[in-house]
This record gives sequence, C-alpha cells and structure tokens, in this order.
Amino acid sequence: MKTLGSFLILLLVISSAMAQRRITVEANHSTVAFMVPIAGGITEVLGRFKEFDLQMNLDTVDFTKSQVKFIIEVASLDTGIPDRDEHLKTEDFFDVEQYPQIIFESQAIQSSQDSFYLIDGQLTMHGVEALVEIPFRLTQNSGKNIAAEIRTTIDRVKFGVGADYSHSTMEDFIGEEIEVMINFWTKRDKRVPPDR
Repeated sequence: MKTLGSFLILLLVISSAMAQRRITVEANHSTVAFMVPIAGGITEVLGRFKEFDLQMNLDTVDFTKSQVKFIIEVASLDTGIPDRDEHLKTEDFFDVEQYPQIIFESQAIQSSQDSFYLIDGQLTMHGVEALVEIPFRLTQNSGKNIAAEIRTTIDRVKFGVGADYSHSTMEDFIGEEIEVMINFWTKRDKRVPPDR
C-alpha cells in the first residue's frame, strides 16, 4: 500500500508539472498604453510603455490556476513629446530613479463568463502596494500560448503619481483616473526546457 501511495503521489506531481507551461510576452506584437484626461476631459494625452515583461506559468488544464507576473520599465514611457516624458519621469510624477518599475503579481484568477476573466493581485507602483482586480478577455487560448485584452482604469493619486503636482493655470488639469489599455500575445519561454 505504501508503494502504491508513493506511486500515485508521483503521478500527481508529474501530471501537475505537465499541466504547467512557462510562457513570456511577445513584445513585438503587444502594447501597454494609457490615456490621461486633460482639462476635465476636453482633450486627452495618449502614451505607452515600450519596455515590459510578462512571466506566466500557464496551466493548460485549468487556466484559472495560472500565475502571472507583469513588469513595466517606467523609464520607457513615451507620450510623443520628449520634454513631457522627461517631466513625467521626475519626482513630480513617477520618480523613475527611486521607483523604476511597475509590478503586478497575480494571486487568483476567476472565470467571469465566456472568454472573460477577473485577475486579483498586488500592484506596486511609485512605492505603493495595493490589491487590485483587473478584468480581461482572452482573445486566444491555444493551450500553448494565449493572447489577452485588458481595459481598466487606475487612480494615479492613490499610488502617489503626481498627487502633489499643481498646474500653473488650471486646477485639476490632469485627470486622476487613467485609462489603461493592454494587449499582449505570448510565446513559450525559450529559457526553460521545451517540455514545460
């Protein structure tokens, strides 16, 4: 009986390992962008982060058991105007020297409806850690790779980004609710053996 029990445990461990596939983001076909309302929504500024990394342990049997870590390099932000980008990197906003990365680590994934999910996890930005819930839609799930679309908002003031900044001519010039738009496509991580 002891031998049988050990054998069953071994099978369980092997099956669990086979269900996990380490994948990373395909940066050439992925986008991390944001939209900031300006002057009460009269206009808006669009920007993106050009450098980011997604590390995912994809459970090919039960997607909700997958694990995700997403890292954004803040210094890679680009709004199309170099002077504005440099200002956003200063202590007035992101303070890149002290807080160079935005990091999200998942804690749980819940199925919402067909192809739609909610992912709970810890978001760390500008030295502030907070639990957040992010809705997303799978646009591909082949069992090997996935693609996803995220549309959500983040309160920048809650994370201390530009919380004390005051525009010279207009109060509340920069909106607090930032729209986040992420589309990513994944690939198998070549840094791990092909059977994972």
